[in-house]
Amino acid sequence: VQFEGFAGKEVLEIGPGLGTDHAQFARGGARMFALDLTRRHLELTARRFELEGLRTRLVRGDAERVPMADASFDVVYAYGVLHHTPATRQAVDEIRRVLRPGGTAIVGLYHRHSAFHWIYTVLWRGIRLGELRRKGYVRMLSDIEYRSAGSEAVPLVKVLSRRECRRLFGAFGDVRLRTDHVEP
Repeated sequence: VQFEGFAGKEVLEIGPGLGTDHAQFARGGARMFALDLTRRHLELTARRFELEGLRTRLVRGDAERVPMADASFDVVYAYGVLHHTPATRQAVDEIRRVLRPGGTAIVGLYHRHSAFHWIYTVLWRGIRLGELRRKGYVRMLSDIEYRSAGSEAVPLVKVLSRRECRRLFGAFGDVRLRTDHVEP
């Protein structure tokens, strides 16, 4: 991501999780804002920033209805988040809305045609271990995500093709797709 390349920019991270990438942007000199649906992730990010002496503005909210003004940010970063969003198209439209003209959206999504998806998830877990038959595709995908012990929550997990991503981001002026992560 080259976090240090965004010094002086206003960056909104959607779904900061533990604040790891968020802190890297801040250490690189970006002015940070975080939006998360869960109070716990905002608390964890706040604690990390407190310990490191960094600054951010934390907002509890939904990526499908970003509570920020139009054209507020130079960069919107959402890594590993939007493929869990029920209305992904709406979230992408919100990213475009809050970006300043010429701004940059950096979005990481699960790739349908990755080695991890086909070899590990579909062939190994789905067919070899029988999870497709026992659980079905949607439940098998949800099991990729960590859940607290005893939780009955079934996370929404989507995998997208490059074509679907191009359609999803079609309203953006310059779309560059890159596959960065391949699991053996």
